[in-house]
Amino acid sequence: MNRFCVLIIATSIIASSEAIKGWDGIQAVTAADFQCLAENGFEFYVGRVWTQDGEPSTAGITNIKAAREAGIKTVDGYMWPCTGDGCATASEQLDAAINFVSEQGTTINRIWIDIEEPGSWWEDKTQNQNFIMELLKRADEIKATTGVYTSSSKWNEIVGPDFTGASAYPLWYALWDDNESFEGFEGFGGWTTPTMHQFEGSPNGEVNGPCGVAMDKNFRETL
Repeated sequence: MNRFCVLIIATSIIASSEAIKGWDGIQAVTAADFQCLAENGFEFYVGRVWTQDGEPSTAGITNIKAAREAGIKTVDGYMWPCTGDGCATASEQLDAAINFVSEQGTTINRIWIDIEEPGSWWEDKTQNQNFIMELLKRADEIKATTGVYTSSSKWNEIVGPDFTGASAYPLWYALWDDNESFEGFEGFGGWTTPTMHQFEGSPNGEVNGPCGVAMDKNFRETL
């Protein structure tokens, strides 16, 4: 079996008219903490697997393992790609992130490509566009389920408001409006329907969730 295929597991599609709430964050969390969070309505988790420095996130993978141990069914990962002249290529980084998860003996349902911090990207928007598309296409080649995390303002600054090349991929958008829905979404980048909404953040690491956890809170309609 292709080593990449074992990483990505099928996601159950469960229709729901109610908010399905989950979280992402980098605070160290135990399996018991994840169980506490589940009891408080947090049904999914997104953990960091790759850092902006071009290195795997050991803390993030530890959380992902803890989430699995706690019985959380929908566990995604996100990679913050390293951009700049000293970084590996987009394809090399994607491969390394996926391999890292597999080598650690765990799985994720989806890997989200984190597109933010315009100052860390190139000034050339075409170069940024090509880098992002290389990441996404490489994920397709190795059959890793993927998507894009960003906000409209940061996306437009990094790739330009007219670029729609990534719109075929699911969108996880950041808009801290404390609204557990997609009601405030305004299309950008060719996206008209999002998959997930990050509606509250913890920018300074303050505890804003139950069970003593600092988190970004997220909404989705299906798991």
